[in-house]
Amino acid sequence: MATALAIIQGGTNGHPFALPWYTTNPVEPIGGSQFVTIGSSVTVDPMTLDSIMDTIIANKPQNVIVVCHGHPGGLAIPLHKDSKLGLDMNKVVTLSGDREFVYDGIKTPVFADDKVAAGLSEANAKMLRGKMNTIRGLGLAHVGFRACDLGGGVMAFREFFGAKNVSAPKFGDMYGNAAVEIGGNLANWMEKKKKLNKLNRVWLDGDVAFSYLKVNATSFKLTVKAASDATLLAWKKKHLSASSTSDRAILFHGMESPYASRGEPAISFVLDGDFMLNMVIYPRP
Repeated sequence: MATALAIIQGGTNGHPFALPWYTTNPVEPIGGSQFVTIGSSVTVDPMTLDSIMDTIIANKPQNVIVVCHGHPGGLAIPLHKDSKLGLDMNKVVTLSGDREFVYDGIKTPVFADDKVAAGLSEANAKMLRGKMNTIRGLGLAHVGFRACDLGGGVMAFREFFGAKNVSAPKFGDMYGNAAVEIGGNLANWMEKKKKLNKLNRVWLDGDVAFSYLKVNATSFKLTVKAASDATLLAWKKKHLSASSTSDRAILFHGMESPYASRGEPAISFVLDGDFMLNMVIYPRP
């Protein structure tokens, strides 16, 4: 299995559970039936397109997983530390356009350094493109973004990095933890959670019950109740990692299931089939 470098957004708006997740659970699905193993992880603050590229150039990996906030139109990070310009896919395409290439079935024009984006100076466009072409020279096998809802938009990064393929989740990607209660009546616990807050999503998976509350776009609360320690461990091995331990805690990587009906899982966990299906991968034609 190929080894990858994880570049993780740090700081107050970062992903504090991504580093411990990959430290203990390094096998990462990248789409289809493909996986990489996270061999090392780097936390970057502030995270920008520029700092991502600096990290790749310094480490020279063949496979990269970038963990940051995102949306359907791009990444919620700036181009460089002195820029207020967000990293939408149009900018990725125009930065990549120091030559012609086919993007989404359309041949793109060449964009001069001073025509990349309004508000991006010619000097900074040259700087970013210089690093872009250094990375293209590395011949990356895979660049994956774990950024919420990026999905189809990630294809633009394939040309930018010159990678053989790229990946991203269709829906909200999340890393987190959950405290666990053991024993007692699971049905009563779920009813109490529903009454506590009408926005709580509750579901039952065998003898493990879940309550999920989305607080805002980047924060949530997951609580779990299992019938027994053995039941909890079996669930963790099936949905999270075969090497899961028997402690009464859950550290997880998952993806939101926004179209799940009430009573169905609101999260697909990293080993679930839905997680695999909703991780979009674009190979080079």
